[in-house]
Amino acid sequence: MSSSISPDADFNQPPPLENYNLFDSDCALKEAVARNGGGWIDADARKFGELLGKPETINLGVLANRFPPELRTHDRFGYRIDEVAYHSAYHELLSIGIEAQTHSLPWKEKRLGVHVARAALVMLRHQIDEGSSCPLTMVRREYGARFASSCDNPKRKPEDSGYLLCRAPYRESRFGPRSIALERRRGIASGTRPTKGAAGLGSKNYSAV
Repeated sequence: MSSSISPDADFNQPPPLENYNLFDSDCALKEAVARNGGGWIDADARKFGELLGKPETINLGVLANRFPPELRTHDRFGYRIDEVAYHSAYHELLSIGIEAQTHSLPWKEKRLGVHVARAALVMLRHQIDEGSSCPLTMVRREYGARFASSCDNPKRKPEDSGYLLCRAPYRESRFGPRSIALERRRGIASGTRPTKGAAGLGSKNYSAV
């Protein structure tokens, strides 16, 4: 008995999950956001979800994981630089997250449910790539833990500790991948790295630009 199905046909495979809106298709997330006071973010979340569901955006996450960071200790002239080079897809993913304010929304909006609203945007973006989500999450935590109140102090002076970190705000919504001095940047990112001492695991602050 002959079969009408070609042996090369992938008849048992689902179609690619793309060209869909990540926010509109997540009933649980939409209901949770509305229930907890973040419903005002719906329009932005819907626009964000549409962007993240496009094939080209999904592919950015694939490329960012396929090509890991590369440590470059010296430039082509032999000078020490100690730079880490990332694939362009990683930079694009960071740019998408920063433009959507996933790193800074609670420190820019003084509205009820703002942390819920930011969490919704983060939940959407995490589905595309987790690696580039890490620094964005650390920026939000670091600014809130260290600078949220002191940076808003009108009496803060340039000679005060941490002034530069306030002047070059964590709240900037544009991303630049160039390796330049901190003083020349419009914004910065800051996070933590784990340390292990006699008391067990801890964390140490560092700044990355």
